[in-house]
Amino acid sequence: MPSLRVARVVPDVTGVDKTFDYLIPESLGDALRIGMRVRVPLHGRNVAGWVIEIGEPSTGLEISKLRSVIKILGLGTTQEIIELAHWATLRWVGRIRSFISTSAPSTLIAKVPVQRYLPQAVKRSSAACDLVTEYGGGLISVSPLANPTAIVSAFACNGPIIVVMPTQHRARLL
Repeated sequence: MPSLRVARVVPDVTGVDKTFDYLIPESLGDALRIGMRVRVPLHGRNVAGWVIEIGEPSTGLEISKLRSVIKILGLGTTQEIIELAHWATLRWVGRIRSFISTSAPSTLIAKVPVQRYLPQAVKRSSAACDLVTEYGGGLISVSPLANPTAIVSAFACNGPIIVVMPTQHRARLL
């Protein structure tokens, strides 16, 4: 008999500060990952939650009483953010659900979006940033294919900057 895999889930329900074990059904296979948003049964209703761990069932649990994950809702957050949320709950004596819900996207994301910027444009822009910084500042104009976030981050490390974007939409992407 293959070993049972369970997902430890933090339900997205205010006031429930507990993790619950749910069986991972065969239909989900290896698709389920830490940080994903899932739908699970909880006290007679189906609620959303985040997978914070995947492994063996907790000791002392009756396997026959475990319920299964119903479905994957979206990508949620990353494993690193889940680990950070664990640390933050200890550091600031908070609830893990609060930290995860704050860091997770507000909309459900089914797949990672394609890369919007060409890596070559980012490399060229980084070299330009180094050159401008070396001379104590100046004006830099970048290609629409360059990643503005990387450029702004590089300059922000050296002090105050002014960033001008062509549209409000592009500014919001920073």
